[in-house]
Amino acid sequence: MNSENKHIDFLDLIGKYLAKETTGEEIKMLEEWVKKDPENKKTFRDLKQAWMLSNAEHVDQQININEEWEQLSSALFGEEDYTGDLTSDTANFNYNKFLKMAAIIVIVLTAGYFLFYLVSHPSTEQLVAGNSVVSTTLSDGTEVTLNHNSILKYPKIFASHIRTVQLQGDAYFNVSHDLSKPFVIETKNIQIEVLGTSFYLNAKVEQPTVDVIVQTGKVAIIGHNNEKLFLTAGEKGTFNKSNGQLSKGENPDQNFISWKTRQLVFDNESLVNVVDKLNQTYHSNITIDNPDIYNCLLTATFEEQSIEIILEVLQETFDLIIEQKDGKILITGNGCE
Repeated sequence: MNSENKHIDFLDLIGKYLAKETTGEEIKMLEEWVKKDPENKKTFRDLKQAWMLSNAEHVDQQININEEWEQLSSALFGEEDYTGDLTSDTANFNYNKFLKMAAIIVIVLTAGYFLFYLVSHPSTEQLVAGNSVVSTTLSDGTEVTLNHNSILKYPKIFASHIRTVQLQGDAYFNVSHDLSKPFVIETKNIQIEVLGTSFYLNAKVEQPTVDVIVQTGKVAIIGHNNEKLFLTAGEKGTFNKSNGQLSKGENPDQNFISWKTRQLVFDNESLVNVVDKLNQTYHSNITIDNPDIYNCLLTATFEEQSIEIILEVLQETFDLIIEQKDGKILITGNGCE
């Protein structure tokens, strides 16, 4: 018999006791149960008092109810001023009415318990980005976009005092503002804490650093020994995994979320850096086969263009040869003046 069935059986036993249908052994069992735990005692009191009030038809009866309760509680709880017998007539008792009332109370208490449990132990969801970029909106309105091969774990409903999620990989967060409930992102190495802001977090396992780039608002990076580094819009914070050091500076990369927006802006950028950003944005495998063209400089803006269109522009701009070989895209050419 499980604990819930035991609890229901004792409710039934209380009803039998008030109906004067219990045996001497059952009365002893009920007494032991009531004295065993303050919660049991409270349950007995609540049910008995609720039943008494439900049977009161006028004020005088309610006064008698208080006296009656003192006698009954003395019998079960061993109070010294009680001189009556446990098996004495306690009230004009309606057993069926008591069971209905008890059932209602059990349903209400159970529903309240499960509501409390769901809030204090929220179920966890998991968002996985395989070979694509995926987005979701959390229960508080926070928007999250995951880059390829990233995983976000988050509760269906956030706790009352804090909003905590876990990230593996990299993602862009647009956090809903809430001064009373901080938003915390846990990674393998550090925590990020914000109230409401937008930023990019790169916590890829294979990288030697964890990087945070703030687009709007303010972000706190929490490292070892609760060391905090605060960042504002336009700044980049870095956690070095090898030595645990935190550092910050201006963000030099205006294309840090091109993988999300598919917008690329190059201003006199070397071809080797352009190719590196294309690989990050489109998850492609482009290789420059001739070092002489590394430093060809590109100034161009691409708005949601396909990788094929961009490669055609590079080919025409620098007179390059672009071909696919063994799953790679190879770029060769004669160099730039």
